[in-house]
Amino acid sequence: MPEVLTPLQSLIERITTPTPPDFGATATALEALGHVGDAVKWLASVQGVWPPKEPQSVTVVALGSDSRRDEPSTYAVVDVPGDALEAILAGASAVDRAVDSGADALILQDSAFLAPRTLALIALLTSTDAAAATLRQLDATAWMRHVGTVRDSMRVGRKNLGDEVALLDSLQAHDVAVMTGALLAAAARKTPVVTDSTTSLAAALVAHRISYRSREWWWASQRPADPAAHVALERLDLHPFVDLHLVNEPGIAPALVFHSLRAALTRI
Repeated sequence: MPEVLTPLQSLIERITTPTPPDFGATATALEALGHVGDAVKWLASVQGVWPPKEPQSVTVVALGSDSRRDEPSTYAVVDVPGDALEAILAGASAVDRAVDSGADALILQDSAFLAPRTLALIALLTSTDAAAATLRQLDATAWMRHVGTVRDSMRVGRKNLGDEVALLDSLQAHDVAVMTGALLAAAARKTPVVTDSTTSLAAALVAHRISYRSREWWWASQRPADPAAHVALERLDLHPFVDLHLVNEPGIAPALVFHSLRAALTRI
C-alpha cells in the first residue's frame, strides 16, 4: 500500500528546479544590462522560454492587517495562524489561489515590523552571533537590550534546529511560517517570486532547508540595512537586485525589480 503523504510532504514533492532556455547570441546583450540583465535571465529561466514574457498579473502576498497596500496592486492577504504547520499551509494555499486566479508572478511583502524572533531565526540558521545579526541603529543601552532579547530567543529555538516546523513554533515565528509556505508553493506552482526584506529572507532560509530546489524560483529584490539580511543573502547565494539599505520599508524594492524588468524587456 503506497505511503500517504502529508500536505507538506505533498507540496515538497511537487518542487523541481527550473530548466533555463538557450540564450544563444543574446547573452552579450544581457551582459550590457548589468544586474537588470541578470534579472531578465532569471525570469527566462523560471519561465523556461526566451525571450521571457513580461508578467501581466503580479500578486502581492502579504500578512493580515499589517500589510502596506499600494493601488492598483492585487493582494493575497493571509491571516497568520498560531501554529507553524497551519501557517505554512495557509501561505501555500494563498499562493495556490493567486496562481489559480491568473497570477504569473508574486511579491512576498514583509511586515513593517522586524521582530527579534526573526533575527534569532536567521542567526540560528546561519550560525551568526546575536550581536552580529542586530542593526546598530539604536543607542547603546537599547541595542544591548535588543541583542539580549535576540539571544534569549536563540536559546529557546536552538534545540529545534533539526526540525523546521518545531523551530518556527518554538520562536512563535508564525509570520515567517506563512512566508515559508508561500515560497514553497510558488516553487511548486513554477511561479517566480520576488522577496522583499529581512523577514522574507528568514522565510527563504527555512524554505531552502525544507526543499533546496525551491531557491531557484526566487529573486531577492534588495539588500536591506539589517546585518541579518546580509548573512541570509550570503547563505542562500541570492544576489540582491539593488542595495537600498532600507530599514523596514516594504514594497519599494520589489516595485523597482518589476519596473526594471518591464523596461529591459523592451530592449531585447
